[in-house]
Amino acid sequence: MLQKPFGAEKWITVSTIWPTLSRLLNHHLVPDSKDTSLMKSMKKQMMDDLKERYTGEILKVLTKATLLDPRFKNLRFLTESDRKCAVTNFKLDYNLVQDFKSKEAGPSQPTPKKKS
Repeated sequence: MLQKPFGAEKWITVSTIWPTLSRLLNHHLVPDSKDTSLMKSMKKQMMDDLKERYTGEILKVLTKATLLDPRFKNLRFLTESDRKCAVTNFKLDYNLVQDFKSKEAGPSQPTPKKKS
């Protein structure tokens, strides 16, 4: 089940958290008709806890890390609108960094002319 993605890797990276979390929330923790009432209750509690822990800025960081990992570059575990939003946010962040770098470098100084 969940150990498959982790079994072959020596080191687990942050980019694997969001796809794994998505798999848990959308498949493994979804109540099944065969589940006992205890199982349904446990799944609900686990799902609620995970949804509470992974929100806002944490999800943004996890999404960016996952987007940069070539194994997950298509973000297939997200909806189409969430994928577009993730890519747009990443591009905005990239542009902010580029603007900051250019301002930090300051205006370019002309090279002094050589005396002949």
